[in-house]
Amino acid sequence: MELIEPILYFLAYTIGVITIFLELICYNKKIEYLETIFFTCAFLFFIISLSYSLFIDQHATESSSSNNLVLFSLVLLGLSTVLNAFAERQINVPSKVKIGFIMIGCFLILLILFNALGYSDFYTEYLVYIFLVFSVLGSMFLVRKTKPEKRILHRERSERNIALFILIIIPVAILLEFLGTKYWGIESSKISIIPPIIFITLACSKLMDDITRLSLFTNSNTVESQNAQNYNLTPRETEIAELLIKGSSYADISSSLFIAIPTVKSHVTNIYRKVQVKNKIELLHALKS
Repeated sequence: MELIEPILYFLAYTIGVITIFLELICYNKKIEYLETIFFTCAFLFFIISLSYSLFIDQHATESSSSNNLVLFSLVLLGLSTVLNAFAERQINVPSKVKIGFIMIGCFLILLILFNALGYSDFYTEYLVYIFLVFSVLGSMFLVRKTKPEKRILHRERSERNIALFILIIIPVAILLEFLGTKYWGIESSKISIIPPIIFITLACSKLMDDITRLSLFTNSNTVESQNAQNYNLTPRETEIAELLIKGSSYADISSSLFIAIPTVKSHVTNIYRKVQVKNKIELLHALKS
């Protein structure tokens, strides 16, 4: 067990960094959500802070810096889980709700700061765990009861299965970590392998999906002329649409067609409006021959 733990955490670091790198590439191509990147970064930060507590600050107490770092990462994880669920599902969430969650997260971060300075008590830890469990269960409900956005519609089944597994096991892991080591006599080393396993599972799934989506954009992609006519695309819009489904960025299109980037954005907005899509993935499926 002592050997498996560091291997799992090192594997989580490696896969996490690669996943974030690919997500940034996808975001640059307008086929990834910023909230998804935030979620992956928050989860990786939680893995890093947890490993610091386990392997470096092995004598961590409730008021130690490593424990406060873990609590801080859990707040970010709870926030990112909810915001990512809001972004990926076909639901209209009032901005007040999002702001409310963010404000709650900021309040908990302040409590953690006060705890680090010695002005708070153990209730901070309880509040953070309650916030995380509530966020996870709420996100699970959204994933199970709502449809995903079109850009991730292709992975709806796997998304629900993975989400169900992860979003159920996380509360269990938290309860085991919080209560098991204190009241049930469970060794922390047996619990600490759960987070990296969850993260590796999630990151590998996301990694494969990003590779698949990026592979869709090839130089062989062309816009079917009949499709362009059906959506009333102008010759310039058809030209830009073809570059988009080949994976070109706004800067690439601007350079290729010798037009300003704001002009490119204006054309892309018109193309998306006419074809009734929101991103390159949807556009590719609608126009590709």
